[in-house]
Amino acid sequence: MTPTLIHLFDKVYIDDMQYIDSTMWGAVIYDGAADITDSDPSHSLWRGNNLADALGETSFVDKMAEIAALDKKYVIYADASAFGEIVAKWMKSATNMDQAAFDKFIDLTFHKKTRLGRGSEVFKAACKAAWSGAVAEDLSSLNVSYSIEFLLPSIFHNSSHAKKPQLKTLINNFVKRTYEDYIIEGKWFVDLNFMKKSVQTHLGLPEGAATKDETNFLELPDLAIFDNAWFNESGTKDPGSNGKVDLSTVPSSDLDALKTTTDKIMAMMGDLSVFDNWAYLSSVAGSGLTDEEFNSVIESIKTSNYMLPYIPWAQEETIVFEFLSYVQDLAVNADTTTLQKYSLK
Repeated sequence: MTPTLIHLFDKVYIDDMQYIDSTMWGAVIYDGAADITDSDPSHSLWRGNNLADALGETSFVDKMAEIAALDKKYVIYADASAFGEIVAKWMKSATNMDQAAFDKFIDLTFHKKTRLGRGSEVFKAACKAAWSGAVAEDLSSLNVSYSIEFLLPSIFHNSSHAKKPQLKTLINNFVKRTYEDYIIEGKWFVDLNFMKKSVQTHLGLPEGAATKDETNFLELPDLAIFDNAWFNESGTKDPGSNGKVDLSTVPSSDLDALKTTTDKIMAMMGDLSVFDNWAYLSSVAGSGLTDEEFNSVIESIKTSNYMLPYIPWAQEETIVFEFLSYVQDLAVNADTTTLQKYSLK
């Protein structure tokens, strides 16, 4: 069952309580929470029969700060009432939404949930009903990073928004991940097909030379670039430090060969090149996007006709793409009034 989390901030998410992942859950707030038997009570750092019960004497903002300080993936599982109350309270505190704007966000969020087999009219209705009674909190003391869903409209509305540095960091990571994903997919294709002579010839096998096998195929001229410590052959098929390649560890002297080899592999796969021709490769592998490059990426996201470039589809568990496409359309049509409602305070 695919999780359909709503990203609140940092590594903190909220979901309904029907499918609790007991290896990572951090809170359970629903009528009867006290009846849960937890083999490892340290998982449940926050629980209660409703939000007020779970908070006790702690304020909502202080509880959010406490969770943020844990610096680990933390999921709040809640029943319909608590789910709606928390989502409405957070959104009213963090953004400038009114009831109509919030309802649209909820409609698109639950379209995603339905698409992934997790739709619930009960939870959807509970969210909308909670808005009018939700009290906005002052989050100015909360030092957290916000989700892409609200960072993006903030910058679309005001290019000098105070949260611009947060979005710049996030976009840098997204662009970096985009390139890492291309590299990993290319190498994965080779791993599946390297025994074909046509593949080996394409990747530099000299005419008349003996074909390579699983013990030495990285000796092919175009694959030698992967025979480096920075490429983790046994890593999971993921980008970044926990997967096969983290571009921040690749020496600048290897970047051109890595790009060229990946392009040659992609040609076999039917693609000509990365859609932006690796425009920002040296930056994201080095000190990060410049302000000019960041602005260029944001403009690409805004004006792309049929996609949301750089925003990783692999993260649809935690990103509401339906909402981001709506935000993109608002920006294209210069609907600053609605964009302001989705902007962060």
